[in-house]
Formats: sequence, C-alpha cells, structure tokens
Amino acid sequence: MASHERQVTLHVYTFTGVGGRTNSILSSLSLGLHHSGVEVSGREFSFNDGGVFQTRPHECTRGDEPQCVLKESKFLGVHVGSTNEFNGVLNELRRAFPPGSYSLTGKNCNHFADVFCRALVGCGIPSYVNRAASYGRWLNFGNKGYQIGDGASSEAPKAKPAKADPNRSKKKELTEHQKMLLERIRNGATDKS
Repeated sequence: MASHERQVTLHVYTFTGVGGRTNSILSSLSLGLHHSGVEVSGREFSFNDGGVFQTRPHECTRGDEPQCVLKESKFLGVHVGSTNEFNGVLNELRRAFPPGSYSLTGKNCNHFADVFCRALVGCGIPSYVNRAASYGRWLNFGNKGYQIGDGASSEAPKAKPAKADPNRSKKKELTEHQKMLLERIRNGATDKS
C-alpha cells in the first residue's frame, strides 16, 4: 500500500446567530462558543447529532444566512499513511461519535476535531476552542446545544429515540477512578485522563 501525505488543517468558526455580541465578548476572553472542522484532502470533517459528516471547506460560512464566520484556520501537520489507514481512523471515529450521541458539553464538534487531529498528526486543537464546553460540563449545562448542519440545512438531523433501559432507575456507584477525578475537579486540578 502506498503512503500519501495529507495536510491537516483545523478551521475554527464563531457562530453568527448565538447572541452574536455576547459571543463576541466571550470570544475575546477565550470563552466563546465555537464550531470546528478538520480539513483533509479538500474535505472538511465535523460532527453533529447526525454523526460524523463531511462538507466542502468553509461550507458553514456560505449561503443567504451563514451559520458561522471563520475565526481561524490553523495548519496542524501532515498525516502520512495509506488511504486504508486514513479511512480506518475515520471509521473508528464514526463508531466513537455515532448519530444521536452529540452533547454540547461532553461530545461536540470540537471534541471530535480534537480526537481526529490527535489520531492523524499527534496534536490536539487549541484549548480555547472548546473551553466553553469544559466550563459548561463543570456547571452541568447543555446537552444538544448549538450545532452546524451538514451543509444541506442549518438544523441537525433528528436522532432516533433510544430504547428504554430497565436498569436506568437503579442507583449507580462511581468507580474509584471516577471518584479520584471528581475529587481532583473539586480541588481545582485539571487532568485529561
């Protein structure tokens, strides 16, 4: 199998319809709400409640009422590997980020971009891009939240309803690892493990 070099570029966008002025102020404090996509070989990959999707680069900035404006494009490196290897990474991420799993604070387009970039070139996205989600998770805000469509419409595809889990009402105990992480968070430590 022949290896190919693929440039990996992160595109960071600011939402236009999300309290534009407030988001502008928050962005200046590195707390803004952002959408991100990863461009590889002329295709931009991102994630919403419909799952992983691809569009033309900067697709969300086009149209009569663009959903967002480009804030920054950042070259992150070069992925060297076969087409099968690249598709393997993408397929793994499609399983890790399936339709219906979007969460504003726990599994959003920026989380996807970070994991995708780490898998391709070994570095993640700048921390400011997803800082608002980190604070939102800490404050227990949001679930579906703001999303960018797949280019066909501005709304995310609707997820299929989940089947009821008969064990859902049972109280669940935290694992020792979860207890340790919770204690670190309470004490102000930050750890991505």
